[in-house]
Amino acid sequence: MSIVNKKLNGNIRSKNKGDSLLEVLVSVVIISVALLGIAKLQATSLQNDSQAGLRLSATDLAASLAARMRANVSSDNDYVSAIAGNCDIPAQICAMIPDGDPDIVDNCSAAQVATFDLWETRCSSGVKTILPEGTMTVTCTDADLVDADACSDNSEFSIAVNWVTPQGPENVVMSFNLGSASSWI
Repeated sequence: MSIVNKKLNGNIRSKNKGDSLLEVLVSVVIISVALLGIAKLQATSLQNDSQAGLRLSATDLAASLAARMRANVSSDNDYVSAIAGNCDIPAQICAMIPDGDPDIVDNCSAAQVATFDLWETRCSSGVKTILPEGTMTVTCTDADLVDADACSDNSEFSIAVNWVTPQGPENVVMSFNLGSASSWI
């Protein structure tokens, strides 16, 4: 190898010193930014998963109360209510328990069953215990304003379940029609 080639190779090497270190640093920065993006995506995914779980619980509770109302259609007016202020246990426990004592339910009036249903879906194992700052209201849009019944046959009921998340208030509203009381008997 000639002297010119040795000097040339030596100069090239001296000019490239630190280039590989700079390339490694740029790679580390790029990978760090990508990992931060992935971490943010994971955090958002977990947050959305939590909110979806709360929404599923709210929908399930509203559907549960709607099914109870359909089973106790003769007392539909007793379900219409504002937000429950307290969660005192009702005087009469009217739970339908499979293989339980049928006399418990037989001894309850339709209004007592409605009171128990509202208490159970709101308080016992319901909205107030499952959802943060959860509330439930039942409203009725009366189909017949002429009669004295607050919720006549074919009136539309709405069950609204509300709760609060760190992102703000959330709600689920389920509307349905019970039809006429005689159609369920």
